[in-house]
Amino acid sequence: MPTIDTPVMELLRDSTSELHKTAESQPMQKALAKGELPVDRYAAYLEQLWLVHRALEKALVDATPNEARLEGMDEAAVMHVRHLEVDLAELGRDLNAIDPTPAAAKLAQHIERDGATEPVLLAGHFYVLEGSMNGNQYIARAVQRVYELNPDAGLAYLSSYGETQRPKWASFKERMNTIAFTASEREGLVERAKAVFGAIRDIATELDSRA
Repeated sequence: MPTIDTPVMELLRDSTSELHKTAESQPMQKALAKGELPVDRYAAYLEQLWLVHRALEKALVDATPNEARLEGMDEAAVMHVRHLEVDLAELGRDLNAIDPTPAAAKLAQHIERDGATEPVLLAGHFYVLEGSMNGNQYIARAVQRVYELNPDAGLAYLSSYGETQRPKWASFKERMNTIAFTASEREGLVERAKAVFGAIRDIATELDSRA
């Protein structure tokens, strides 16, 4: 049973483990990881991720100057958005023509609301999206030859940290575990993380329905 002394990263991991597994088990996600997802579906998925990351980037950039506990997250958020934009340009997608799935739109709205009302909880959203980078580098290797793309254009998002992924994640975990969150904030972080995993699951389902 977690207590206030349970490291926050352990709390987040254990509280979301089932949702994490469910999100990864969606047909679209499994096909992507195997390099079997058609490139147009891959591009459509990146479009939805861009909508979510763009909302988080804006919220973090606006909130970080007044919330020291978010320090560094804004810089990573900016990088992920830029990488997605490079990839989508390479794939011939127009950012202005993206049609949000309901789940992506809802998550973006929730992120915007947290940014305006309780900015520190943006760390819960960030935790899931940043953690996805651990698996993304393996997916990038699986799809690189299939999609005939390279890590700098088309796979820039999946390859965001390259060989520095493990130390980057370790540094993030260490920092999160040293931040003082109240009991209420810890509950809020878990709620946000669960919501993101649920949204990723739903986005995959909604994109499948469009195919």
